[in-house]
Amino acid sequence: MCAQPLAQIFASEDLIGYLNWPLLSLGLHAETNISHAPDISKDSYLSINFARSQQGQRAIWPIVEHTLFRDRLKSSLATSLSEEISHRALKQTQEIINTLTWNGSGITRFTVTGELIDITRGVQRESMWSLDHSTTSAFENEVRAVFDLPLGDVTSRDGSWMTFEFSAPHELDMFRPYLHLCARNPRYKFHHFDSHRGVVSLSGKALNLQEDLEHAVEYLEGVIDE
Repeated sequence: MCAQPLAQIFASEDLIGYLNWPLLSLGLHAETNISHAPDISKDSYLSINFARSQQGQRAIWPIVEHTLFRDRLKSSLATSLSEEISHRALKQTQEIINTLTWNGSGITRFTVTGELIDITRGVQRESMWSLDHSTTSAFENEVRAVFDLPLGDVTSRDGSWMTFEFSAPHELDMFRPYLHLCARNPRYKFHHFDSHRGVVSLSGKALNLQEDLEHAVEYLEGVIDE
């Protein structure tokens, strides 16, 4: 008897490891595939993560805005968009989901005025925020959707949050920055692509999120060392 083929899950190369946790937590096995996203040469753009299961269940995350800080991706909820732009982006994403030839998760990217840039399968850099600030992450729903499990809640569980990417020189001792940052603000959360690159995130209404995250990135990259 022939063995059944493994389910196929997709993520950008740096993020493949983040699919292991939902697979392990659900006791599942799958073949991971690299999904290549195009580089976007815009200072600011929007993205929407989505997932669709084999039975047609859908999950659509809130619209997120991405800008650049020292060439690093910065992400936050797109709270200042006009109703027209929000509606246009969400409607296009829903129409795209209707025409998909595959099941799983994906991401649509838009200009800040609501024009579609591209559609990419699987979880991407722009999905990292969901690890800390969505009830169910895009990574877990990628696994759930492929295996046709009920999709998890995708509401943002923090009213105010931001994530910043960082990329430190390989000769930098990464332990010292963490000593400073974890003492300064225990709400910082860190996720690594490798030993010196990753994402730092922060939430909290009373905080100056951008200022605190810029400070974190400067420490993590060795720009400042007090």
